[in-house]
Amino acid sequence: MCLCLALLMQVYSRKSATSIDPLMVFGRAALFYYILHVHLLAGSAKAVGLWRSGGLLTTATATLAVLVVLYPLCRWFAKVKRAYPQSLLRFI
Repeated sequence: MCLCLALLMQVYSRKSATSIDPLMVFGRAALFYYILHVHLLAGSAKAVGLWRSGGLLTTATATLAVLVVLYPLCRWFAKVKRAYPQSLLRFI
């Protein structure tokens, strides 16, 4: 993971990160994403009946679906955080 992080730091230092870059979007709203994804995954697994019974493929599919669903929300939240830099949102 350290090597992966070092590689990503090199890539990002050479290019200008845009506001639609997924790593930047999720990084700017990390705690917001974490809080939402835990509850979204658990709630949807219980609703569908896959709680503690899905395999690796089910988990990967659910994770990808959550990433797609939460991307616009995290982008919106990062924009709100930038609009109000002195608010308590900066800690989320």
